[in-house]
Amino acid sequence: SGIPELISHRETGMIVPPEDATALADAVEELMDDMSLRHGIGVRGREKVRAAFNMQVIGQELVDIFTKACNAAPQ
Repeated sequence: SGIPELISHRETGMIVPPEDATALADAVEELMDDMSLRHGIGVRGREKVRAAFNMQVIGQELVDIFTKACNAAPQ
């Protein structure tokens, strides 16, 4: 999945193992208890998403994909 590409543990989110209810509860409790961590994750997460998923970045990625595909196609 793309989650680890977007989320860095304790930097832009919290990552817990799948199907580990205890780890999930611990992460939620940590976030509830640490306002500074919550705030920092929110700020850094928004910054990362805005930088990676703005129209200019996505538009250029699409141009690059189509250009590569056109150049690879037999003439």
